[in-house]
Amino acid sequence: MSIYKLTYFNACGLAELSRWCFAYGKIPFIDERITIEKWPQLKKELTSRGLAGNVPILTVDSHQLQESLAIARYIAKIAGLVPKDPLEAAVADACVDSLTGIGAQFRMMIRNGKPLIEFIPKTIDPLGPEFTEQRQRMEGEFGQNVIHPVLRRMELQLQDKKWLTSHGVSWADLYTCQQFEYKRRFFPDLLDGYPSVQTLVDQVRNIDSIKKWISTRPHTNM
Repeated sequence: MSIYKLTYFNACGLAELSRWCFAYGKIPFIDERITIEKWPQLKKELTSRGLAGNVPILTVDSHQLQESLAIARYIAKIAGLVPKDPLEAAVADACVDSLTGIGAQFRMMIRNGKPLIEFIPKTIDPLGPEFTEQRQRMEGEFGQNVIHPVLRRMELQLQDKKWLTSHGVSWADLYTCQQFEYKRRFFPDLLDGYPSVQTLVDQVRNIDSIKKWISTRPHTNM
């Protein structure tokens, strides 16, 4: 059996989807969470070996893989979370791609362009005054033009369906849950008016292996 090690910061961030896929498939892995102090040296080591100077990194035996979605998709296949039918697999990929686009914009808005590592050591209150400006943007142009159009599409896609694809639960469902759970830390009423999306989120969180992971993982800010 291969040995898997997932290297990232002590944060959910770009590694959490992969962790959820590992958890769903009950696949043992080393959850390596590097400190901010060790990051400059690791980045230097990565670039010296011709790799991109970023994380997450998945080490599989002696091989290393970068890019968060490539890592997650690889683990999802092993965990049985990628539909076998090519068209259904493409549907799942399309859902992931659409959420990735708004996710990147959302992170930039929440952090005001600052890097993730600046938030890791802090204790933050997602509903506190530090994020007042971001909440105003969410209630205005950003929410109406970026977030809610995607939610409306997903609500229509999920009518009379339990999961996003006919395959059953897929990595796209896990990603949907994870993405909106994170956003609701800052905007608790985000899914009001989207009952089908809310049901999907609840279903994923109630998968035994996912529920166990959420209850036992380290507490993080981001």
